[in-house]
Order: sequence, then C-alpha cells, then structure tokens
Amino acid sequence: MPYSPPLILLVATGLYLSFTPKGSSDEAEIKPHEETAKEASYLSELKNVTEVKDFNWTVDSYDAIVVSDIESQSPSLKDISEKYGRADTYKELEKVSDGRSVVVATYYSEDYVQNVTFRFIYSDGIYRLYSKNFAFLPDDTYPVATDENFNFNWNQEKVDTLALGQKPDEIVADYGLPTDASQVAFDSFRQLIFVYQEDNDPTSTVNSVQLNFTQDEFGEFVLTSKEGVFRD
Repeated sequence: MPYSPPLILLVATGLYLSFTPKGSSDEAEIKPHEETAKEASYLSELKNVTEVKDFNWTVDSYDAIVVSDIESQSPSLKDISEKYGRADTYKELEKVSDGRSVVVATYYSEDYVQNVTFRFIYSDGIYRLYSKNFAFLPDDTYPVATDENFNFNWNQEKVDTLALGQKPDEIVADYGLPTDASQVAFDSFRQLIFVYQEDNDPTSTVNSVQLNFTQDEFGEFVLTSKEGVFRD
C-alpha cells in the first residue's frame, strides 16, 4: 500500500520552505527557456540511460552526491543519470543572472510524496550539478516504532510545555520512537521531522504530534517547532 502522509506531516513542506534562506531557491532566479541547441545537448547526455522502476533514494544516497564549490568538478547530468537511472521529469530553464541553460531533474516516489531534485547548469559544453533538494526521505538514523514497542505518551499539555532546542535523542528518551521519521532538504538547509500517531498508523490523522528539528551551524538537529492535533 503506497505511503500516504497524515495531514500533520504535510505541514512540514510549508515549514521547510519558510525556513529556506532568502535567495537560496533557484526557482526565484530561473525562467522558462526557449528551445536552443543547448536543449539537444542535455538530451544527448541521456542517451542509453535506463529508466528507474522503483524509488530507492535515501538520505545517505542523496548525501553521497556532492556539489563542488568548483563548478567543473561537480557531477554531470550524465554521471548522475547513468548511475541512478533516468529521472521522472526533466525541465529546461534559463538562469536569469547569466542566461545559461539550467536542467532540473526530479525523481518521484510512486505516490509523489517523496522526491529528489537536481539542478544542472550548462558549463563548457556539459551540464554540471549546482543545486539539489529532497522531500520526506526516510532517515535510518532514527528508527521508527513497531507496534510492539510503541507507546503514545502525548497530550496537548505536554506539547505546549515541550521546550524548543532539544535534540532528537532527548525526545526519543522521553517519548519513545516516533511513528515516522523523515527529512527534507534544500542545499545546506536540512530538517528532520518526527510524527507520533496514537495508533502508530502513518495514514491516520487522529491524535497526532509533529516535531520539526532544524540542523544548526554545527550539523546537529534541534527542535524548532511543534504541533499537536487531538480529536479524541
């Protein structure tokens, strides 16, 4: 059965975007690009690239792809496509600041909840990676609860009094493993999301708690926002 996030989890998308530093979103700097010879160039880099049958992206596989500070040393569109397969969508745009062609490649899960996006810029005849982001990839660092070890220890008073600035391990020590743990990211911005569901069912929307941890300058996640939904 495809994963369908509870309503409370979808709030994280808006929170993630609200935390994105101004000027870091490339969509604010790019516009639709008219067909040129460059378009044929990016399509030529996809020749003999196989299609992907399953969405297998994880935080680790995403982090293994590094955007270099030196443009010529970043992975190419061809490199990533040949290793990870053809993306579900490709879109060509134009970067307003210098007019160069940009190709946006996105991989989607079957239910479109999870996605990984790479942006490549035309550089000396090759499209090179310069920006990337993902949404709701599973974080294996923080295992989720099984039915046998899950306990819902929340009420609205506990959510209201929960202190911000805590680390995920502190929350787990006090409240147990979450029903779901995932991350969203845009370049250096990273957010970890814990969701606790009273019946330990990710598709449920009854009696839920969502905790959002944002990565600080030291690379550690700290609790930055919280929300509880109690209907019983």
